[in-house]
Amino acid sequence: MALSLAVLLSVGLSFEALDQAQSQELKPCTGSFFDSSCGDDSNSPLDLRKSTSDADGVLFNYSLVTQPSKQPLIAAFNTMPGKALQDQGLRIAEEVRAGAIRYISGGVKEEKWSPQIRAAVERVRLLKFRLSDASSSDCFATGDPGIPNARYRFHEHTVGICPASLKIPTAELSATLAHEIGHSVSPCMMSKSLVKYVDANRDYGVDVFPSQTDELVKTGEALRVPASELVEPAMYRAFNACLDARYKTDYEDWLSYSTLRIERMPRTLPANWQKRVDAARAATPQRCFQKAEEHFADSFGAFAYEAWLTTHEISTKATKTGLHFLSSTKCAHDLNPKAAAFQNYDASDSDRMALYLKPAGTAARIGCAVSDDNLCSVGPNTFTTEDSNSNASQGTGTKP
Repeated sequence: MALSLAVLLSVGLSFEALDQAQSQELKPCTGSFFDSSCGDDSNSPLDLRKSTSDADGVLFNYSLVTQPSKQPLIAAFNTMPGKALQDQGLRIAEEVRAGAIRYISGGVKEEKWSPQIRAAVERVRLLKFRLSDASSSDCFATGDPGIPNARYRFHEHTVGICPASLKIPTAELSATLAHEIGHSVSPCMMSKSLVKYVDANRDYGVDVFPSQTDELVKTGEALRVPASELVEPAMYRAFNACLDARYKTDYEDWLSYSTLRIERMPRTLPANWQKRVDAARAATPQRCFQKAEEHFADSFGAFAYEAWLTTHEISTKATKTGLHFLSSTKCAHDLNPKAAAFQNYDASDSDRMALYLKPAGTAARIGCAVSDDNLCSVGPNTFTTEDSNSNASQGTGTKP
């Protein structure tokens, strides 16, 4: 599928690139798009750059993550850099926040925002970015301190940026933070009120545990923010239906293991087991299942990243560099599929890459054609269209 002249020029591609694109069919933007550049980096340095001109930050070698002997080297990478990089990291975070708001609002003037746009934008506006110390759990949730990482915490409504992430390329940090911002406006998080805390060491949080919040409200220590909750907004309806079908088996098996310590959910349950499963289902509905949460964050993050790319007129090379954390991880995992460090509740490596290549602007910069793969994804107009059925792909998608 060739791209139009208007689309190509809108992202600043040269006429030489235009001629090339028109003269041949573009490869589809699938999860395997970067596979041809994969190599075995298990014996390469932590920084994969051949020279500093390759990228404006360290190209982290994810192949080292699975090697126990490399853990001291990786942990040492997580030392806090100087003030210049700290300030740069926080500046990039603000730029990505602005891009996320542009994506949500779709360029609509604020006075014309629908309640769903207003609520989502307010979540993003009130999100607090911070630089996390290497000892913070923000930085070793993966079990290996030193991996470039950032983390959204719903009980504080914050995104912690780890020291290692301040050293990676600008575009890669932008793509990472776009994903974390996505967590703050996920279908799960948006179904719960935002809470304003009074005289506490935190400003806001998400009302994930209402009974606990009730006690704080009674004592005047917290206030629920009016109109901050969207129980079943139209903007997520088709996307949620797609994910509910896609991860139904994964969710049921997770419930079974987390409550009964059984790998697969039995067809019938004794009454006492059923009660335990029902309680767990109520506490963590499928909408809040980690795999669904991570899938949404990637999908939203892709469009927030595209908004950042467009505003800053990022080059093709830098756009590809921004996806290094996905391409490098996928390469490392493909070479070592059983590596425990990569076994988590994210979508598959292939799906994560495909999701980040969904936005047309990113695809144009990369030089591939958006793939019609039925992978559950938000769309360019998800927040601005009241009936969002046309903005999310339906189907089983590629293998999770």
